[in-house]
Parts: sequence; C-alpha cells; structure tokens
Amino acid sequence: MVQLDHDDDDEVAAKALADAIEQVMLLGAAEVQEVGLARFDPVRHFQALATRPC
Repeated sequence: MVQLDHDDDDEVAAKALADAIEQVMLLGAAEVQEVGLARFDPVRHFQALATRPC
C-alpha cells in the first residue's frame, strides 16, 4: 500500500507506486495468501452480503 501527501506531485506518486510494485513482486504466493486470509474474514463478508437488500 502506498500513502502519499495530497501535495505530492505525479513524479513522487509514480516512484512510490513503482517501489511498491517491486516489493510485491518479491512476495511468495504462500505469504500473500497468509496475509489475505488474515485480513479477510469470509463469515463477516458473507453476513454483510446477506444483510443487504437485493
């Protein structure tokens, strides 16, 4: 995730995004899955969807 100041210009944003992409490319699939499962609660997600009107 990249967080920038509102005043940062496009060049700063592009560099930050490129750096983030390079870091993500180094992650292994197992690590990505572990982080995703830790952040995503399937029960909570289902309950949120089930309580929305159609």
